[in-house]
Amino acid sequence: MLLLSLLQTMATRQPYLLGHGDRTASYALLLGKTVGLQAADLIHLHYAALLHDIGQLTLPDELLKKTGPLTAEEYELVQSHPRAGAELLEPISFLETPALWIAHHHERWDGSGYPYGLRGSFIPLGSRILAVADTFDALTSDHSYRTEGDLETALGLLQVVASSQLDPELVQAFVQLAPTLTRIKAARFSIGHDPVHGAGCVSRPRAGRRVPSGPPPTPLSADASLEGFSETSKEGA
Repeated sequence: MLLLSLLQTMATRQPYLLGHGDRTASYALLLGKTVGLQAADLIHLHYAALLHDIGQLTLPDELLKKTGPLTAEEYELVQSHPRAGAELLEPISFLETPALWIAHHHERWDGSGYPYGLRGSFIPLGSRILAVADTFDALTSDHSYRTEGDLETALGLLQVVASSQLDPELVQAFVQLAPTLTRIKAARFSIGHDPVHGAGCVSRPRAGRRVPSGPPPTPLSADASLEGFSETSKEGA
């Protein structure tokens, strides 16, 4: 019940977080399976994607509700959310690995990210996968400053920031998944405002959808571990 409680807290405080997490989880799991993650790591990746913005719960309400540009001080606060999220989750044994990946999901391939400025392969693979999925969802969701982007343009922009913001090999693998991404995206819609990624998102819930509420089960095959998973960065923040 712990994971369900965390997700419900996120949805109550900022409803868009749950929709964004669901979609990011779908994209991350698809990419993770493509690059050969083992079943146990796919489960960790699922949890990390669902909870990757839980650190936003530590930000002031007035900042979360702000629709205008952020000041330098406010942006510094926003940059604290990956570390804060990791600190919230790390004491929970089955979320220890997801917490590590969450801590680094805003690092950049060239070392210019936050909170620690890691670069290249020093960034955990799970975090690099999250970064690709998170950025793609930001590019294909409605924003207060622009409308929803089409998939072809979004994939093109991912390729532009490969080798600077994102792992270039992961981006290349993700771009090859375009047909499947089209099917996933077609089943989603988004609304609202997100001060960190630029847009708020609420996904249409699937009937009978159950949220995992306990520690990871005994690892299954990669295909089996994906069964029942939801199909589901201000951007670059």
